[in-house]
Amino acid sequence: MPELNREQKIVLVIGASLIILGAGFLLLEMFGVKSASGWVPLIAGVIALALAAVTRLPGFTIIGALLTFGGGGLLLYLAMAEHPRDGLAEAVFLLFVSAGFCSVPVLTRLLDKKTLLWPLIPGVAGLLAGIVLLI
Repeated sequence: MPELNREQKIVLVIGASLIILGAGFLLLEMFGVKSASGWVPLIAGVIALALAAVTRLPGFTIIGALLTFGGGGLLLYLAMAEHPRDGLAEAVFLLFVSAGFCSVPVLTRLLDKKTLLWPLIPGVAGLLAGIVLLI
């Protein structure tokens, strides 16, 4: 088996930690702790962003931004779904996920010194769709 370089070791450790985090949340769900499920993407996203800051790998920046913004949108969606109001929760969730896509170029520039522009395409499309849903 070939020797792993630094980046490969970091990726393995991060992958293992995310699997352990997911298993922990699965156990919470199995034992009936219902409020934990909305926090999973947000916590995983913050962890991925922290890892992106340490490793300077753009993959973690992309995943971290999408999970963090999507997790925040999911928490808001779950809170708003208790008091439904004509599709408002869905539009807000879409706006949060789209904002996550739109934040990727800024975050990759700050953390990785590279600017990834492709996430602006789904980000802007989602923002436009979310605004249309709000109207």
